[in-house]
Amino acid sequence: MKEISQYQSQGHWLDMDMLEVGNANFTLHQQQTHFAFWAALKSPLIIGADLSKLANDSVAILTNQAIISLNQDRLGEPVIYREEFSKEGLFQVWTGKIEGGFIVLLLNEKSYPQTVSLALSALGLGSPKKVVELWSDKKLANSTNFDGILESYQTLVFKVQT
Repeated sequence: MKEISQYQSQGHWLDMDMLEVGNANFTLHQQQTHFAFWAALKSPLIIGADLSKLANDSVAILTNQAIISLNQDRLGEPVIYREEFSKEGLFQVWTGKIEGGFIVLLLNEKSYPQTVSLALSALGLGSPKKVVELWSDKKLANSTNFDGILESYQTLVFKVQT
């Protein structure tokens, strides 16, 4: 999606096919990453799993209102890959505008945990006033920087209010 996400526009979405949350042997973080990117890239959220057999963790992912709201945001702008802030082969940074601020996805590409530092204030998103990580619903104590550990294939999703 890195190469083609920039060609989307409101009403012209990339269809990344069906969601695989609840299928295969995805870890919790892999399922969250999968769902977060489908939502933030504005792809249709079509569930590809047997709903009667979903684990509670998978149901919680598919019904996370904060993540669904990214997909349904009125501005309809997908996130784009930010190469200048990413470290190829280690982690990726994606950003996009949403009503009332911005969204930042921070993805660990590795199969092991990594310590990552990201200056949110350097992303060109304005002055962050409040930053909430949407999977945990926790407010960042320091709204200008993220310093922490990303687990294997984990994606943190930050809602940045400016």
